[in-house]
Amino acid sequence: MKLKEMAHILDGKLRGDPDADVVSVAPIDSAGEGVLAFAASEQYLKTAERSGASCIIVPKGFHVEGKNLIEVENPRLALAKAMEVLYKRERIGPGIEEGAHVAETARVAPSSHIATLAYIGDDTRVGDRTVIYPFAYIGPDAEIGSDCVIHPNVTICSGVILGDRVVVHANAVLGSDGFGYARDGVGHRKIPQVGTVVVEDDVEIGANTAIDRATMGRTRIGRGTKIDNLVHIAHNVTIGSNCLVVAQAGIAGSTEIGENVLIGGQAGLVHHIKIGSRAFIGAQAGVTRSFPADSKISGYPARDHNRSMRGYAALNKLPSLIKKVDKIDKRIEKLEQKGGKTSEDDSR
Repeated sequence: MKLKEMAHILDGKLRGDPDADVVSVAPIDSAGEGVLAFAASEQYLKTAERSGASCIIVPKGFHVEGKNLIEVENPRLALAKAMEVLYKRERIGPGIEEGAHVAETARVAPSSHIATLAYIGDDTRVGDRTVIYPFAYIGPDAEIGSDCVIHPNVTICSGVILGDRVVVHANAVLGSDGFGYARDGVGHRKIPQVGTVVVEDDVEIGANTAIDRATMGRTRIGRGTKIDNLVHIAHNVTIGSNCLVVAQAGIAGSTEIGENVLIGGQAGLVHHIKIGSRAFIGAQAGVTRSFPADSKISGYPARDHNRSMRGYAALNKLPSLIKKVDKIDKRIEKLEQKGGKTSEDDSR
């Protein structure tokens, strides 16, 4: 693709040869002829100067002598757009492959693709242009929207609802029973989990993630939310639109997450709390109470991020403080052995 065409697609300003070609993308330190790279900030200036890339996507005002540049407002977003153009996903043709199980009562759009050894249960609906890969299990009464991609070994249990353009990666499980039990004096009696899971449009769910069905009602994942691998979302959780949930995070039952919330890796949230919109939860945070909108929290137990950082800074001083206290104790002990007075004696 010519750079003048790429600059137009990226809504950027081209500095350099408009007729130079790019056919792929690569990291800036390994890119060569015909390759598009990107530099997110000025810290990559020296690397950009040495790069063999045919063109570099850069922030506005970024200058590299002798290089073709496309200046944009958001280099990462521009890179995503460029990759969509240069690496178009191969379209899989419509049809049901031999060896797939599709129940007679299922309604599968003619434009969708059901691969060999996929299972589509009774009364399930599959929308237009959706692709379901081998070994995926779609239980009875489930609804899969249009333009979805269900990767191998995904389990979508009965009654689960997916909107349009949802991507579910390998081995994810949607709609398994929530973790609900009641003491009966002898042991733990299971509380039947009769609710469902609703995944709204444009959600992406990572590999090996588990989203439990509600005890009653719905576990809901809001439009545009992206969930990483190995995340657990418990029964009756509500996650708002455009949230990011990073790997190994866990959200306990009936917790409510607002819109545009970022939950860092390995963070844990207890049950029945509320997190306001636009909150930031740091990696490995232990969230034990509710927080309002625009909060920035970290640590265990989670608290205001700046306060948490001050606490960790003070904790780092603890070893030297202990040494100082030990020295003072030894001096006091020597004074006492000699019959000397301490300030404590003087105060009596």
